[in-house]
Parts: sequence; C-alpha cells; structure tokens
Amino acid sequence: MLGIGLIRGISGITELELSQPCIKETNEVLIRVKEVGLDGTDYGILKKGEPDIASGQDSMVLGHEMTGVVQEIGPAVTTFKPGDLVTVTVRRGCGICHPCLENQSDMCMTGLYTERGIHKLDGFLSEFIVDKEQYIVKVPPQCADMAVLAEPLSIVEKGIQQIRLIQSRMPWNCSHPEHSFTSSQWGGCKIAMVIGAGPLGLMATALLRLAGATVIVTDILPEEHPKAKMAGYLEAQYI
Repeated sequence: MLGIGLIRGISGITELELSQPCIKETNEVLIRVKEVGLDGTDYGILKKGEPDIASGQDSMVLGHEMTGVVQEIGPAVTTFKPGDLVTVTVRRGCGICHPCLENQSDMCMTGLYTERGIHKLDGFLSEFIVDKEQYIVKVPPQCADMAVLAEPLSIVEKGIQQIRLIQSRMPWNCSHPEHSFTSSQWGGCKIAMVIGAGPLGLMATALLRLAGATVIVTDILPEEHPKAKMAGYLEAQYI
C-alpha cells in the first residue's frame, strides 16, 4: 500500500511502502481514504526538518485532514456501516488528565497526547487507515465536497465556543433573549474582530456572520486581494 510521509534522517517527503491495515480490535473501522488536505501545519513539519516520529519507528505518514469511505467494521461497531462517508479526528488523549479522561483531548493538560500525521502517529495520506469508532465522525452526503475542511473548521468552532463560554459570564450581555449565548443567533448586537484573512480567519468570519455578529476583518493584504474580497462576500468589513 502506498503512503506519503517522512523518514527519519531523510529530508523532504517520501513515498512509503506500507502494509495494508486490517481490523484487529472489535471497535475498529477500516476506511478507504478519499481526500486528504494539506495546510500550514504540514508545511511547518517539512520546514522544521526534524519529523516528530514515535520512538522505535523509522517513518511517519503525513496528513491530518481527511475524508474516507468505510470499508469494513469490527463486530462491536454500531455507529457506522460499509459505504458511510466519514472523517477522523486527529488527537489522541494522554489518558491521564481530566480533560482527556472526559474525551476532551484538545484541552490536554499534560502535553502527552499524540496526533495523527503531526505528533508520533501516522496520518491519513495513505490508501487505507484503521481507527477506533470513537474517533470517527459520519459526514452527511450533502457535505461531501467540503468535509475535508472539518478539521480546520473544528479549530475555529472551538475558539468561538470558548469565547461564548467566557463572555456568557460577563456583565455586559445583550438584553435581547434571542441573543443569549445559548441561541444560534447569539452574535446579534455583538461586534467581532477577526485578525487575519487566511483560511481559519475566513472560516471564523463565516461562522460569526451566521451567528448574526457584525464582523471586522483586518489583515495587511490590499483590498483587491482575493482573501480580502472573500471577507466582503461574507458581508464583513475589511480593513
């Protein structure tokens, strides 16, 4: 099976000849990889020149944004069936701290987590992968063309969620009940500034606009730049 990744002691990306994975535990799912996205994190790994490969391993498959199709399920799997379109989360918790024990590994307090395609775990840039049911998310068919963006979108969602949690405790809440922080239109009567019109910034702009917020996007790019124009398409003010 073909994979793309890094080999310890060799600079740059390399084609890897891998053994095709198979289900070994009852809660595992075999997935045929359909799409893989590459972003600044992958560029940073290559630029660093020292891949974060697990001890005892000579290589690491890249790629942490993906969609795939379920091929086979273990006997204990109940959420998925062959043919389902899915994506897979990236981080695996340390199993020690409270957030990880509560399945919130993105808040890991020890730093002992691993991440597929980034930190000591093979990523998704191969023909097939196997992972546990708890780390897999079903993709609605109508989202198939955009589902590879689920991972970066989850970063933006997390940031906005934390903003909502923090600001819900502040004394300056809007008096309109339809703008409460539990409402889908919580952004009404609120102004948000997004610094940077890159992919994550534009995703944040879109989510904030959907929530009803007035959004100001700021960047060093000229107004005629496509990213600046995209902010305008999202009905945000660009400065």
